[in-house]
Amino acid sequence: MSKINAVEYISDSDESFLYQYSNQFEQFQNLYHHEPFNKETVKARHTYARNDRSEALAKVIHNYMTPYGLSTQQIDHLRYLREGHQVVIGGQQAGLFMGPMYTLHKVLSIIIYAKEQTELLKEKVVPVFWIAGEDHDLNEVNHGYALDRTHNRLKKTTLDINDVTTSVHHYKVDKNKMKEWVQSFFLHERETKHTKELHKYLLNIIDRSEHFVDLFSHMIQTLFKSEGLLFIDSHDSRLRELEKPFLHRWITEQKALHLAYKEGQTNALKVFDQLTISVSHNTHLFYEYKGVRASLNFDGERFQIGETDVYLTENELHEKIDRAPHLFSNNVVSRPLMQEWLFNTLAFIGGPSEIKYWAELTTIFKFFDMEMPIIVPRLRITYLTAEVSELMERHNITFKDIDSNMLSHFENKINDESKALYKDHFERLNQYLMDQLDVIQQSVTDSPSKEYLMQSEHRLQKEIKYIERKLNYLNKRTYRNTLNDLKWIQLNMHPKDGLQERVFHPLHFLNEYGLDWFSSTTYPPLSYTNHKIIVKTL
Repeated sequence: MSKINAVEYISDSDESFLYQYSNQFEQFQNLYHHEPFNKETVKARHTYARNDRSEALAKVIHNYMTPYGLSTQQIDHLRYLREGHQVVIGGQQAGLFMGPMYTLHKVLSIIIYAKEQTELLKEKVVPVFWIAGEDHDLNEVNHGYALDRTHNRLKKTTLDINDVTTSVHHYKVDKNKMKEWVQSFFLHERETKHTKELHKYLLNIIDRSEHFVDLFSHMIQTLFKSEGLLFIDSHDSRLRELEKPFLHRWITEQKALHLAYKEGQTNALKVFDQLTISVSHNTHLFYEYKGVRASLNFDGERFQIGETDVYLTENELHEKIDRAPHLFSNNVVSRPLMQEWLFNTLAFIGGPSEIKYWAELTTIFKFFDMEMPIIVPRLRITYLTAEVSELMERHNITFKDIDSNMLSHFENKINDESKALYKDHFERLNQYLMDQLDVIQQSVTDSPSKEYLMQSEHRLQKEIKYIERKLNYLNKRTYRNTLNDLKWIQLNMHPKDGLQERVFHPLHFLNEYGLDWFSSTTYPPLSYTNHKIIVKTL
């Protein structure tokens, strides 16, 4: 049974980057090769020459996914991939149990866009998710936020792990600590009819996982296998073997390609106020040295490994690529080109920042005689529960009212109304008392009496101000329930003054609606759009 009540679409401000990219593309046409949301663009990209790596790539992905249990739909898509069909691809670093929510929204975007282009082109387009297991910033993905209704708060739960200096791909799961994290997360979420099943499932995949990326792969397989989604860990050693020719060329021509990259950044600054990519090394590759993922930097003669005093010649690097390609990994510049070299890509699905950094790569794509795929903004989804919807209706609040200033605006309004309610009365009272004291003072001649009257004047003014403050406080207390309602609305719809999908963890929604929530029978049949999507849940 569907757990979705309705879907609403909200337009961006015409000043936002995504609105302009989607609707006023002419200003960006020198930075991207294809206009998004244009059927003729899709048809043109579909005719782009295919590479001959599809069969080997399909074999690598098949071997990677087999331990997670291939579905019939995935087997079909592997066949299409092997035959050279184009893909829709996007990726993300492996978050803890697939968090936060925008990672799942990327997956949904890939699946939905691939389906729509399959219908348009009358030819199968394969959905692929690129798990960025080569990344090493575990602090970005080692936590999740639970929604604590009892205390009207978000509770951050962090996995207790040591610093990771190598790729997340290599990080081994401490199963006891992982189970402790699960316990801590559910301690703050409300218990539902799905909680026990979800909790049991998480403990099961923890027991079946050896590495951090395994957990991610188990989750993505459970949620999206029926959609035929293919996925691959970018740091899989079998994939690195396939990448060797590209790595060799990258090293051989690294000086020229870095100049091309810098030229691309110069061109991007003609359109954007600032650059998105900031890197301190010029080879745009990492090399694993003594368990540390270190950048490679070319000094004109040799390649330095990170901050060490170890240097390698170009020939030595070529030898290492041949013998141990798994020691190499991409950075933000080389990854899109490696991805495009591997796959026959129709479209890349990315968030706003990703789309902006692709703009800086135009010249380096040209250097490699490669054409950018269509760069499509991912779907942006916010979930509105029945409870929050009712509260918004009760207090006459629209989506546009919900921002980081909503509570302060309401509190200021209450303060102003409370002060206005009694202000004139207290001003008149104060003036009347002061006038009467003046009359009395004029009739007093001795110094002790005058001093006492002056002290009494200060005490009276202080007491009047106290009474006024107390009445304001009591008046505001009558709004306490309203304030609590507004806090709950803001916490749900604009948590941490940001987007819901960047804060909320998928486990919160799976706990509310079950592991099958993202299946086609329960999730709404969304159409691909550049608008913000509000999904209203039952």
